[in-house]
Amino acid sequence: MDETTAEVAIVGGGFAGGALAVRLARAGLSVTVLEQSAEYRDRVRGEYMPPWGCAELNRSGLLDVVLRAEGTMAARSVPYGDSMAPDVAEAAALDTSVLVPGAAGMLNLSHPGACRELMDVASSAGAEVVRGVRRVQVTAGPQPAVSYEHDLGERIVHARMVVGADGRNSTVRRQLGIPLAATGPRTFAVGLLVDGLTGWPASTNSIGTCEDVVFAVFPRRNSCARIYLFWDPRAPRRFAGSGAGDRAVQRLATLTCFPDAVTFQHARPRPGWASFPMEDTWSETPYVPGAVLIGDAAGCSDPIAGQGLTVAIRDARLVGDALLGERSRGPGTFEPYAVERAERMRRLRATAEAITRLRADFTPDGRRRRTAALARFAADPRARLPIAAALIGPDALPPEAFTRAAADRMLALP
Repeated sequence: MDETTAEVAIVGGGFAGGALAVRLARAGLSVTVLEQSAEYRDRVRGEYMPPWGCAELNRSGLLDVVLRAEGTMAARSVPYGDSMAPDVAEAAALDTSVLVPGAAGMLNLSHPGACRELMDVASSAGAEVVRGVRRVQVTAGPQPAVSYEHDLGERIVHARMVVGADGRNSTVRRQLGIPLAATGPRTFAVGLLVDGLTGWPASTNSIGTCEDVVFAVFPRRNSCARIYLFWDPRAPRRFAGSGAGDRAVQRLATLTCFPDAVTFQHARPRPGWASFPMEDTWSETPYVPGAVLIGDAAGCSDPIAGQGLTVAIRDARLVGDALLGERSRGPGTFEPYAVERAERMRRLRATAEAITRLRADFTPDGRRRRTAALARFAADPRARLPIAAALIGPDALPPEAFTRAAADRMLALP
């Protein structure tokens, strides 16, 4: 068996693992990244970052890297939906470029493209990147190591620290025995990439509710856009199976909440759509001696809030700080990260629940509550505090913004 050494072995070369690899390799640490896929392919993943996520990218020195992945800055957020006419929604557009210092708005990007860019930069900075790994086995404790199979045979990496960045179905997490809590599905969603959306401005994002779906539209270049539809969890397979992408586009084309100039009738879904349950998961203590989890491996935010990529970048920065700041890496190395992450994810759970209550209540009362809430937002920006963290970040708001009482006030009928 071929044996190598590294200061840090990262299992998973996605968004979180790539960001950490860049940080550590740029600082001069020896890093090995083990990635299962031979090449990054388009799958349904997060491809949006809110203003506070763009600020995190800036702070981590990664904004220029990610922008190369078909990155498009969108400063306008238009609240299309069943609570206001399209022209009223456009007049009520939110300028997201002024919300967070260091952020020019929201960022829409290609997830596989971003992973490729991060890995290229990490490799150029000195990291060893191994693609196409199989049967990964992690050993934690005082002598951390990762063994795996590769086309060149069996190999083992002896490291001072192992990082699990292998996504929400993390093999590393299971092998380390770190428990994962979950809220259970609040909604189901389908994600797809569409071409031919010629009437949609590239600088405009929209998230809203119309009839029986919540929609999110994140435009990219060349009349391409990432689309998500969310619906009642009691019909989990509504947009699943053969032809689901076409059915999702057809549903969008029949909604009446968009202006006449915007049409989905000529939009064409690319292959690769998928539907998933939308829920929050979290690990209270995402580390053991010799190993730590980041990104979705440590627990994920409900995608209806659009926080996944930003959580990954924050995780990578904090774990990078810990690894660079304490070379001895004792038992308490990751405790500050775990404490910060636990409170951050708790606040984002409250945000996701408030957004779901606002957006995904398809009853007549739900629509009335939405209409009343949007009127409150226009009259007093403080009324949107229970959902504001989705744009400006969970640590930019007072603790009372993340209470059930605050969400109840936001959604109260007049």
